[in-house]
Amino acid sequence: MSLRVPVCDYCKHYIDDSEVKGMCCEAFPDGIPLERMRLEDDGSECANGIKFEDKDGDYSEFVPEPGSFLAKMHRI
Repeated sequence: MSLRVPVCDYCKHYIDDSEVKGMCCEAFPDGIPLERMRLEDDGSECANGIKFEDKDGDYSEFVPEPGSFLAKMHRI
């Protein structure tokens, strides 16, 4: 098992308005439905013609090193 964050956090369309609406973006301005949050970019459209676009070029899947503290927590 690995610790994964929705790719939404790394998308240039993401709007950090969590205090007001929760997670929202240009595709879902009233809040990203839980069933639409993705753990990886599969290239498909989110909504309204908008797709995931890496905002800073730093999106990568985090997988803990085998034997590390996080790996032990998740029994990897």
